[in-house]
Amino acid sequence: MSERSASPAAPPRRTLMAPPAALARVQKVLPVELAVPPRPAVQHAADKSAKKPPIVRRPQVGEDPAALAERRARLARRNALFLKLRAISPALFAAIPAPPMAIGIYDVLVGRLGLDPEGKADLRRIISEHVNRPGYQRVLTAEGAVRLDVNGEIAGAVTEEQRQIAMTKLERLKAKRKG
Repeated sequence: MSERSASPAAPPRRTLMAPPAALARVQKVLPVELAVPPRPAVQHAADKSAKKPPIVRRPQVGEDPAALAERRARLARRNALFLKLRAISPALFAAIPAPPMAIGIYDVLVGRLGLDPEGKADLRRIISEHVNRPGYQRVLTAEGAVRLDVNGEIAGAVTEEQRQIAMTKLERLKAKRKG
């Protein structure tokens, strides 16, 4: 056995850090080449507002670059439309969990946004994806759930039949997830 393993455990080493004021005094005395650099400022989570660059998927072998560009444009268009929906109706599109939407909300949103046929298709797709999420279906199954209109006001209650349909959809989504 070596001497090291036989000796009792050594206490942990402590590193001494000079307070910032002492570092400032040392920096005044030492030449610039030997001066201790100042500590970087701590960046808090709230200050990290710089957005990360988007992940850009490159075309795969045999994939048409024009089709990929069209797909990117379509996704950007849908994202812009979703941001408009969040601005128009934060009660419906920014709340977590998403509350049940009023029946016929598609027509109200088309009227408010004044969409062209391409925009209508995008809106239909956004609403379809929104209402087929498990969280939305879970809210529909809650006892006493109410539907909200574009302004966030109560537009009616979720019926028992709608609750049953939502429960069935939710079970189907769970089974699909388990796969």
